[in-house]
Amino acid sequence: RHSAQAESNAFVCWFLLWHGLCAVPAMTSQIASARMAGAGQPLPQEAVHQRSKHLMTKLDKLERRYVNDWTQRIDLQVKATGTMDQHLAQCQTQLERTRDRFKTRNEIWAARAEAAYQWRKYQEHRKFERCQSAVELHTRRMEDFDNWRHRVLIEAPRQELDRRKDWLCAQQGTSLLEVDKHHRSRLG
Repeated sequence: RHSAQAESNAFVCWFLLWHGLCAVPAMTSQIASARMAGAGQPLPQEAVHQRSKHLMTKLDKLERRYVNDWTQRIDLQVKATGTMDQHLAQCQTQLERTRDRFKTRNEIWAARAEAAYQWRKYQEHRKFERCQSAVELHTRRMEDFDNWRHRVLIEAPRQELDRRKDWLCAQQGTSLLEVDKHHRSRLG
C-alpha cells in the first residue's frame, strides 16, 4: 500500500511540475505577470485562489482516479479470489465424484468377483456331489456284480460239486456194499 501511495505521489508531483503548478519560480512569475496586468485582470490573490481551485480540482480528479483504480484492482482481486475459490471447490467436488465413481465401480467389481467365487464354489460342490454319487453307484454295481459272480460262478458250482461228491461217495459206498454182498453170497 505504501508503494502504491508513493507511486501516486510521484505521479501527482510529475503532473504538477508538467503543468507548472508546483515550481516556486513559476508561481512567482505568474504572480508578477498578474500584478502587471491591466484592467479586467484578477488581483494576484484571486489569481492564486483560482489557480489553487484549479489545482485542487485536478488533484481531486487524480485522487479519485487513484482511488477508483485501486478499488477496481481490489474488486478484481476479490473476484479472482472468489473465482479461484469456486474453481477449487468445483475441482474438489469433481475429484470426490470421480473417487466415488471409481469406488462404486470397485465395489461392484468386488461384489461380482465374490459372486463368481461363490458360484464356482457352488458348482464345484455340485460336481463333487455328482462324482461322489457316481462313484457310489459304480461301487454298488461292482459290489452287486462281485456278489453275483461269487454266487453264480463260484458258489453254485461249488455246491454242485459238493452234491456230486456226496452222490459219488454215496454211490461208491453202495457199489462196494453190493460187491461185498455179491462176494459173500457166491463165495460164502
